[in-house]
Amino acid sequence: MSDVPHIRLREDRCPYCGEVVDSASTLKDDVPLATPGDMSVCFYCAEVMQFGADFKLKKMSTREIAALSAEEKADLKQTQDAVRAFLQSEKQAP
Repeated sequence: MSDVPHIRLREDRCPYCGEVVDSASTLKDDVPLATPGDMSVCFYCAEVMQFGADFKLKKMSTREIAALSAEEKADLKQTQDAVRAFLQSEKQAP
């Protein structure tokens, strides 16, 4: 995964699983950005979170997720599926 474009973030913890989050990457070839309001998916638990105004990661409410466009929801699902597939493959590795 070292070829995946990524950026370093201020160290924070996933608001769902508590794992340390210190970088962001993307499934696409573009360079990831982290601005307030941007969504992210935890690489450890695949939950959707959002960067707050202070760049601290926060849970998204059901209402916030429901208000997303169909394209945004599809992108998030694709990302969650990719993370879950990777996590599953890691569990099965010798």
